[in-house]
Amino acid sequence: MSQPLIVLKFGSSVLRTSSDLPQAVHEIFRYVREGFGVVAVVSAFEGVTDRLIAQAKSLGADPEHDVGVSGLAALVASGERETAAALQIVLSQSGLESNVLDPLSADLRVDGNGLEGAPSGLAADRLRGLLEKGRIVIVPGFFGADAEGSVSLLGRGGSDWTALYVASQLGAHCRLLKDTDGIYERDPNREGATPLRFERLSYDDALSLKAPVVQESALQFARFHRQTFEVAQPGSVLGTSVGHHATLLERQAVPIQRALRVTLLGLGAVGRGVYERLLDDPRRFEVVAVAVRDRARHEAAGVPSRLLFTLRDALSVPADVVVEAIGGVEEAGEALTQALRSGCHVVSANKAVIAAKGEALQALAEDENISLSYSAAVGGVVPVLETIAGLHEPVTCIEGVLNGTSNFVLDRLAQGVSISDAVKEAQDLGYAEADPVDDLSGLDAARKLTLLARDAFGVELDAEAIGRPGRTAIETWRPTNAEPLARLIARVASDGKGGVAASVDLVPVAPDHSLAQCRGANNGLVITLRSGSTIALRGRGAGRWPTSESVMGDLLELWRKLQRQPDRSSSVIGEFEERAS
Repeated sequence: MSQPLIVLKFGSSVLRTSSDLPQAVHEIFRYVREGFGVVAVVSAFEGVTDRLIAQAKSLGADPEHDVGVSGLAALVASGERETAAALQIVLSQSGLESNVLDPLSADLRVDGNGLEGAPSGLAADRLRGLLEKGRIVIVPGFFGADAEGSVSLLGRGGSDWTALYVASQLGAHCRLLKDTDGIYERDPNREGATPLRFERLSYDDALSLKAPVVQESALQFARFHRQTFEVAQPGSVLGTSVGHHATLLERQAVPIQRALRVTLLGLGAVGRGVYERLLDDPRRFEVVAVAVRDRARHEAAGVPSRLLFTLRDALSVPADVVVEAIGGVEEAGEALTQALRSGCHVVSANKAVIAAKGEALQALAEDENISLSYSAAVGGVVPVLETIAGLHEPVTCIEGVLNGTSNFVLDRLAQGVSISDAVKEAQDLGYAEADPVDDLSGLDAARKLTLLARDAFGVELDAEAIGRPGRTAIETWRPTNAEPLARLIARVASDGKGGVAASVDLVPVAPDHSLAQCRGANNGLVITLRSGSTIALRGRGAGRWPTSESVMGDLLELWRKLQRQPDRSSSVIGEFEERAS
């Protein structure tokens, strides 16, 4: 199946410092969940470019007299390279695989004087190759290589041009991410009445703005190539489409929506990760209650006492959404039932309760006209359920590695580590629970299979009835020359009679087997469609941050859903100049 591609450009108004990188991860993951191959073009952090230019000049660079231009360009480009490397690290922490592809390695050619050039070529196949492998590609913006291979800049704001040029060469969508929800008739951050936002903006009207949000050279490039693109804020449902179309201005300014009130049940590894991510996004989320068993311990860890409650009391605090991360079945099931009956949307990372009670909980959510989301219950940041939901063709089989803990332990066993040391290492890294029996026995993978069977085939399975190897199979497995690797492979397939066959097996795999490349705590699976085509997915399936990112993906999708106002009216204007006058 052909994969849609999108280029996301993160400017310095969005990535001011490294503390803003999680917002970029959320935006990238938003499109990964929707099935896009993602290229992230980044600018230097705020103020870095000016600092590097001043440093170059202090060393003797004098662009006006053509002294040290090549060195100045190379030094300034290090700012974008720094941001790209930092983003790759944070993506990896969240379990998302990426490559930094330097513009010189991508053969992004630039014609010009070293400081104010124009892109003229790109080895697009290198980007496509990485995207086809399921990798996110990060490209430092603002520069490329001249005819002699030296760094050449694209002028101030040149990362916009990098993004538009790369998108044009890939045939991809392009979204330039700024610090506002699109382009406004005047600066929305100035005092006074709230200005109106352009829903659509013609190239000429965009160029006529006194303070263009997009680099002028990039706009001219888009106009010449009739390339439509969007300007928006990360996570936003709004934005401005710039292209070869009539300008469209909203009739009335959209009021700022209040943050969603969140009650968090559980503050363990996953709960704490979600809590920290929620605090990073006060514009969208406000934590109003956290259910814990040991208040004193969490107060000592810095959680305000006003937020800490027992489970019963936390569910009594008015909220818009309840996030469940306590684990187990009975207590969690009762809590989710209460939350849904009180009219709260629910997001859960608990595959045990969803496997056992998901059908009843989903029916209750539908009766209450609210949402129940549980992407984190299957595959961590691997967007399994989202991919299934977006398919337009029946699935015949799903198989792969669905448990990161067991996969990590098997890899360590293959390296000669003892089972006790391998389990302890997994626990120390946050991949395994204090008692990893569900992971090692295959029960966790079986529970995930029930969710896949429900969504892909409309069939209800009992996880306890699915065949699985048991804990001793992994504990006693040892590598041999003939069978150096093993994987705990979960499989559910149509039986051709309206039912399915499901199993979890410990399977020896050859080093060149596709699932042999699913390393450590990663999950990997293959979805086979009726036509015979396949979809391969891979990513981190265990640990605090991958699971937290998946929970945040559900929360941000809920936030966007609640902000959409499809019936808002707007007004077409013939020429922006007429309104401005």
